[in-house]
Amino acid sequence: MNNLIYKFKQYLLRINKNDQLNFMLLSISIIITFSNYFIFENLPLSILTQFMLIVVIYRFFSRNKWQREKENRLFLNNTKFIRNQITLVKLSIKDKDHKYFICPKCKKFTRVPKGKGKIEIKCPYCKHCFDKKS
Repeated sequence: MNNLIYKFKQYLLRINKNDQLNFMLLSISIIITFSNYFIFENLPLSILTQFMLIVVIYRFFSRNKWQREKENRLFLNNTKFIRNQITLVKLSIKDKDHKYFICPKCKKFTRVPKGKGKIEIKCPYCKHCFDKKS
């Protein structure tokens, strides 16, 4: 029995864990499944969600970690702009006294006080200057 538990633990150490791409695929498939169930029934959408779930399961249990990490990096690189915009909105909601901008050169977040009019912003990371309205 201990040998079986040991082998199972070793297997779990070798498999790919959940990453951002798996989480996104799973979230989208759940949303589509519920909307398909409650709002309208559409066979192609149902097949699509089943395919997405199969991909999630395959990626989760895959032993080829290098390839799964490569896929996840590609996904993160392609969605960086959208994720940065979401982060800007979250920061703006939390902090009412400051306005946040993304530096056009290094893509880092910079914070400036609100209500100062059009100002020249100097990025604290790359020292690039750009004009924005606060």
